[in-house]
Amino acid sequence: MDNRKRFAGKVLVITGGGGDIGRQTAQYMAGEGASIALVDIDAEKLAAAKAELASTAGGVSTYRCDVGSYSDLQAAARSIEHDLGGIDLLFNNAGYQGAFEPLHRYPADDFEAVIRVNVLKAVSARSEIPGTAAFLMSDAASCITGANIPISGGI
Repeated sequence: MDNRKRFAGKVLVITGGGGDIGRQTAQYMAGEGASIALVDIDAEKLAAAKAELASTAGGVSTYRCDVGSYSDLQAAARSIEHDLGGIDLLFNNAGYQGAFEPLHRYPADDFEAVIRVNVLKAVSARSEIPGTAAFLMSDAASCITGANIPISGGI
């Protein structure tokens, strides 16, 4: 049996990293050797996640970012690449469910937030913005959006 850690030396970015699924994924993947970059819009949740995961091997870094904002994604990508040397994996976990209202009462600003966070962040890799494309799908990255989809290279 091979006891090597499968993700040793890899940098994993987890959007929605302050939430339950993000934290649990970080815990598991750190145990597999990955260095973790948690990205979330909520600074308090990020701080709590970093404290909870402080003893993980490989370390956990946090970055406040609105994944529905191209400029935030660019800034986060640059910071992560500078701090951790690159991005190998992405768990595209951030999401926003919006209001539970009939369509005729659905708040317009809430609908825009649902589209921005849940749709635009998923397709922003196709944008003309190099920092965003690098964040979501660098040449050496795999993008995980509910399934492991190798983009180019990867592991």
